[in-house]
Amino acid sequence: MSISVEIREQSPLRLLVKAATCSHAEIGRAFGNALSQVRSCLSKSLAKVKSAPMAVYLNWRESDCDMAVGCEVDGHVELTEGCEWLDVPGGLHACATHLGPYETLRETHSAIRAWCTAEKMKLSGPCWESYPISPESEPDSSKWRTEVCYPVET
Repeated sequence: MSISVEIREQSPLRLLVKAATCSHAEIGRAFGNALSQVRSCLSKSLAKVKSAPMAVYLNWRESDCDMAVGCEVDGHVELTEGCEWLDVPGGLHACATHLGPYETLRETHSAIRAWCTAEKMKLSGPCWESYPISPESEPDSSKWRTEVCYPVET
């Protein structure tokens, strides 16, 4: 599978998130639990979801990670359910679209990091994933689409 990486100028993001720490094997479950809490927080307000669900990987370690799961919202939100605001800086990002099941996402991450090394781009912050086509909207995992982005400096 060929993975095409491109440089994008990303706008800053303000996300309503729930933080989680979990092992790599538990990312899916932790993501679902955190997103459920974000949705519960949103249900107590008149705010509307403005983006696809997202995960920002704040710290990645050999066996576990710290992540923030949520979405952009439009409107006022009273923070409940342990939710908080996370500002993701804009700027240059190396991005690729991953098509298919989440079990193969590491290939897209590896391809982006390898491309950045080859292009002499320095990774400059936590990576994030956006899930515009996910199991919630499409049962066929071959049709899932995940946007993977890493902030970079030249």
